Amino acid sequence: MAERKITFIRDLDNMKDDYTLKVSIIRLWKSLSDDNPTIVRSIEMILMDEMVGQYIIVGTIYGIRQDIDWYYDACTNCGKKVQTEDLFSGADSGDASVVLKCNGDNCKNKTISSVPRYKIPIRVQDDSGTITLTLFDRDAYRIVKKRARDLIDKIKQV
Repeated sequence: MAERKITFIRDLDNMKDDYTLKVSIIRLWKSLSDDNPTIVRSIEMILMDEMVGQYIIVGTIYGIRQDIDWYYDACTNCGKKVQTEDLFSGADSGDASVVLKCNGDNCKNKTISSVPRYKIPIRVQDDSGTITLTLFDRDAYRIVKKRARDLIDKIKQV
């Protein structure tokens, strides 16, 4: 069998779609087959299928990443992240206003309002290693017992 040339990550090119990469697997997991629950799929089968699945990680939250924002401004119509856009009324007037923009399909050409929602980057550890996961609004509320807006208001008071 001929040896295949290994491609380094720095040499990846989006114009090419066939690579041979050398990887080190630092964590293995098992997933039951959707078709037959008695079959345990291997990591190779999971990666080849490229299917989204639900996995349960039994671990401990041991930290929150401080370098990533813990909330985002969500569109009240669809829940997607909103962008802010500065609008200037004219070069001479110097007046500016901030407008919220949402790229959701149902939000185009609508007046947008937003509400802060949790997006907490947590570090989770189990016996096989650590991983950064995101704790979104509903699950974060169950732990914090406050809405993101209330917590932001409390922080501003301090």
